[in-house]
Amino acid sequence: MNSEENQMKTSTNEEDDHIHGQYAIQLVSASVLPMVLKATIELGVLDIIDKAGPGGLAQGAGSAPGGGGSILKMIIFKYPTIKCVNYDLPSIIEKSTSYPGMEHVAGDIFVDIPKGEAIFVKWMLHSWDDKHCVKILKNCHEALPAHGKVDLVIPEAPETILAAKSLFQLDMLMMNMNSRGKDRTRKEFQSLGEDAWYSHIQVPCSAFNFSVIEFYKSI
Repeated sequence: MNSEENQMKTSTNEEDDHIHGQYAIQLVSASVLPMVLKATIELGVLDIIDKAGPGGLAQGAGSAPGGGGSILKMIIFKYPTIKCVNYDLPSIIEKSTSYPGMEHVAGDIFVDIPKGEAIFVKWMLHSWDDKHCVKILKNCHEALPAHGKVDLVIPEAPETILAAKSLFQLDMLMMNMNSRGKDRTRKEFQSLGEDAWYSHIQVPCSAFNFSVIEFYKSI
């Protein structure tokens, strides 16, 4: 096989990898939002956020999926007094539709995060290594008041049931796209919280192989 044929073969392989990668992203995007919506309801995340009280400021921070503010729309629908900020990358925010009670803000979670009494992060930290997770949590910490907290929705370790196997497959797709990601135990999340200056964490509820983890800024 001559050099020209080798180059053509390499180009074809790269194109195939790109196509497969795009397909994997489509699978993740199509599956994540319904799962997060269901988990949000079953885990009582809306009730947890409501404890901030009337007029509290909640905000969703993170990159894809869910950058259009779907979860925040559910929160506003149930608790109209809560003001929400949907925070994501500029390429996501520019495609987001307006919604009463919600402000779209473009930015980068590794740089800073808008102020809020509660910050809701959907299924995010398991896609990053410890160094990046601590950076995200520190930026959240700086954005919170003394009594503030971060609410995470994260997948649990997979079991043997069909739903858990599907979740595990989705994890593998995401980690294939970002090799720095990892699943963590409660103790490991506690360690991340301590490194990012949080006083303590709680796991108030778990359902459908998802858990809510709360990072508290102060006791």
